[in-house]
Parts: sequence; structure tokens; C-alpha cells
Amino acid sequence: MSEIDTSKHIKSYAYVTESNRNDILKRKNLYPKETEFKIGSFVENCLYSFPNYPDGLVRTSVRELSLYLSAMMNGGQLNGKKILNKETVDKILSIQLKENRSQGLCWHTTEFDFLSDHITLWGHTGGDPGISTYLFFNPTNKTGVITFQNNATGGTMEILKKLYLAGK
Repeated sequence: MSEIDTSKHIKSYAYVTESNRNDILKRKNLYPKETEFKIGSFVENCLYSFPNYPDGLVRTSVRELSLYLSAMMNGGQLNGKKILNKETVDKILSIQLKENRSQGLCWHTTEFDFLSDHITLWGHTGGDPGISTYLFFNPTNKTGVITFQNNATGGTMEILKKLYLAGK
């Protein structure tokens, strides 16, 4: 964290509901500016980390992550340069478990019905207190979507669908 300009971090929030208020109260140390935790309010998270970084809490931007996604969509190539072996990309984007037909190597497939189209997108999601992230792409038409949200109140899948349709 000492190498990161935290002034460029977006603040993350939790939305207090009747069903999650007790869980939030149990983790009061994540919300140092909050005293009331009113239902229906957003409470600001502190800037946190945990010891298994970087498999969680990757510090990046949509722009930076889009470069990685572009390489994934293009067999490991980014602007004509190899940054990943094609074999690595193929392994990541292949089903790994016979009993789970959606699980690749870290990435997974998600089925969507968009209007009259039924499509399969490959991607990965993430989430922690106050954060929800999605990265998915269609390997056939190479349309990708990345969302970063600074709250975890839901609705991300609907946002992803709208963005995908806009970019298609």
C-alpha cells in the first residue's frame, strides 16, 4: 500500500439494510467515520487490505484491466505483441471440471439471454466490502465489459447486460 497513491482511490460504501445491518455492525472497524448505521444509508468503508494480496484487492483501473482483457480476447496478443502464451489463454478459457460445465481455470462462463440471443460469456467477478467487479467477454464477437462499483448493493448483472448490448 505504501507504493499506491491512495488519493486516487475511489471510496467504497456499504448500503445498510435490515438484513445486513447486524453484519455491518460486527465489522464496525471497516466504517470509522460512521456512528449511526441508519437503514437506507450508505456508509463509507475505510481503505482496507488483507494479507493474501494480490489474489484479492488487485489495485487497478478499468483502463489497465481492459488491456489485459484485450490480450485475453486476442489469444494473448496486445497491439501485436505477445504478453500471454496462446496455450495459457486456451487453458484459462477451457472447462476444467467434468462436474461443473462452467468452470475454467479461474475464469468461468455465464449464460445470458439478450433479447432473442442466447450467449455465453467468459469472465471473472470479484467482491469485498463496498466493492463489486465484473469482467466478461464474448469470445466469438470479442465484445467485452468491465464494471467496477464502489458499493455492493446488487444490480451489477443488469448494468453488465446494458453495457454489453451498447457495445455489441
